Amino acid sequence: MKFAFPLFLLLYIPFLILLLVAARHRDPTLLIPSIRPFTKANPGRKLHLLFGIPFLLNAAALALLIFALARPQKGLEMIRQRAEGIDIMIVLDISGSMAAVDIPDKKTTDKEIFDAMKRGSLKPRSDIAKQKIKQFVKRRPNDRIGLIAFAPLPYLASPPTLHHEWLFAHLDRLRP
Repeated sequence: MKFAFPLFLLLYIPFLILLLVAARHRDPTLLIPSIRPFTKANPGRKLHLLFGIPFLLNAAALALLIFALARPQKGLEMIRQRAEGIDIMIVLDISGSMAAVDIPDKKTTDKEIFDAMKRGSLKPRSDIAKQKIKQFVKRRPNDRIGLIAFAPLPYLASPPTLHHEWLFAHLDRLRP
């Protein structure tokens, strides 16, 4: 922890001196020949202890105020990491043709095709492209990677970034 204005902590010196003076200071008393009339008004010392609570609260508040004036600061440590990388832009087609499912030659009957789609082994072209893009990006941790999507016209889906999870979130939102 460090302080923005550590010189304010020097205020604790006069504060402690005032605290000692106030602790030694006695309330003014009235000299009377006998205290018998006052014994019924104050039957015990419990009432006398309660009179010290406001003084203690004020002293604690002043001590905290001095501490706050010094502005204690605890922040995150800045770590600079040097890494070499390049900027890469990935272009993804999101036109209607990317919704098509490519059927391999070994699948010949409708039942085989239906079962393969149900299991998830046959996927639309866009899903396969997204999967391959994610595999590529995961192997490039030090590269800034951006994404351009196009159908009839191109647009920037994600600017080049090192935050690849953010890139994946934008990639998952794209639909043909």
